[in-house]
Amino acid sequence: MNILFSEYFKLKLRGTENWFDPVIGHDTNLFIDPFLVEKTSHKIPEFKGSHTKVINFFNEAFQEAAKLVHRNRDTYKPLLRSFEFPEVNELYLGYSKPGNRGAGSSKGYAQLLLSAVFELIDAGITSISCFEELELFKEGFGADRIGDMMANLLKPELVKYTQRICEGKKIKLHPQRLRNMYHADGRVWQDDKVRLPCIKTVWGNYFVILSPKAFLRHLPTVDIVDFWNHSYSHENDVIRSQFGNKIKKSVDRETMFEAARKSAHLRESYLKAVKNRQADPYDIQNDPDLLHKWYHIGKKQFDVDPVNFKSPTTSAEFITVVQQIIERYKHHVETRRGWQVIRDDSTEKGKKEKVVQRHFEGVISAYCEANNIDFSPEVDVGKGPVDFKFSSGYKNRVLIEVKLARNTKFLHGLKKQLPAYLKAEKIQKGFFIVIVYEEEDVEKVNGIRREIPKLKKDFSLDIEMLVIDAQPQKSASRL
Repeated sequence: MNILFSEYFKLKLRGTENWFDPVIGHDTNLFIDPFLVEKTSHKIPEFKGSHTKVINFFNEAFQEAAKLVHRNRDTYKPLLRSFEFPEVNELYLGYSKPGNRGAGSSKGYAQLLLSAVFELIDAGITSISCFEELELFKEGFGADRIGDMMANLLKPELVKYTQRICEGKKIKLHPQRLRNMYHADGRVWQDDKVRLPCIKTVWGNYFVILSPKAFLRHLPTVDIVDFWNHSYSHENDVIRSQFGNKIKKSVDRETMFEAARKSAHLRESYLKAVKNRQADPYDIQNDPDLLHKWYHIGKKQFDVDPVNFKSPTTSAEFITVVQQIIERYKHHVETRRGWQVIRDDSTEKGKKEKVVQRHFEGVISAYCEANNIDFSPEVDVGKGPVDFKFSSGYKNRVLIEVKLARNTKFLHGLKKQLPAYLKAEKIQKGFFIVIVYEEEDVEKVNGIRREIPKLKKDFSLDIEMLVIDAQPQKSASRL
């Protein structure tokens, strides 16, 4: 089930609202960036002083860790538990697939975080001045993990913010127990019962926590590669004093982290430069990567071109329905100017494969929901994540890979990935969808068509390739 928060509560939005309108049942690939919290939290009543609160949490952890004479599980167990940050499902933000029931920050990740604190203490670092410093010390502080930390540490503020928005919109609030609401003495997390908006469906109740748009980014502001590039360009003497004159700009990530851990000067220089840059949240209004707009596109497409397919009763009928749904996407791109959405206006080039896959998901999911077809993105089939899976019961299942013809691994996806996924799931039918951006892509695709019969024979699978023309003007070529 996918539905916008505003859609369920019948809110008419102007687009200027300062809160993010989540797609319920589906995580949007955004996270709460501590850098943006520091820059903008003073403008939002509920979040004044919130960045200081986050810094104090970690500095208190440093102090407690530094007091440990013996580092064994019995002595650091309370500290370890305080570093467990479960995913805040009520935000509908993050990078888990499918839906929004991700693993969050597991106990293994808490151990990684604690080991990083111990390493820093051993290096003489006993406090941090800003959260972003942690991202420069050790591998593993990705956007999803940072988002989980921030969401847990700011949960009381986020709840109060949500309550204020809902009270202004006259949205009824319902009691719900939330994990990790407060951090008590002894670094023990405590749950609490709060009141939140609730979306009630036949699949269950979905409680919601809203977040300010000003806090949300797609990628972290602070990045180890960005740190190295800055240091190499602006602090070359310091770099060479540490690693010698033969050091090159292109090095492995561990070398980058080593430089960050060793030099407070490099960290301070980089963070100062970052803070002097314009700190912008993700542009949700224009949404160039279709992180959120995919849902609107699908709804609009179904409204202008509604199709209700006959409910399949056999495997053959199910495959036919899936193919017809895919054909609706092809029709949308080629004849309803859907190609404009997946091309960049400024460069006039086609957008990245991930953007196309989100576009495909938006249009397809609208037809699937209307026709009671289960449609899941990025399903892990044991051999890796397949792009999409259609299903209706166990017997009626189809896998789909969506690739750009310009992708250098295009042929690998057709000859290796899709067959491996189908075998792993014991599924017979697979569609390989190819997006063509330029005329040279057409020639490439036409040359690969002859591979399909051989693939079917070699793997005893029914693999079908469908080509979608996303060129800016309809080509005369017959694909």
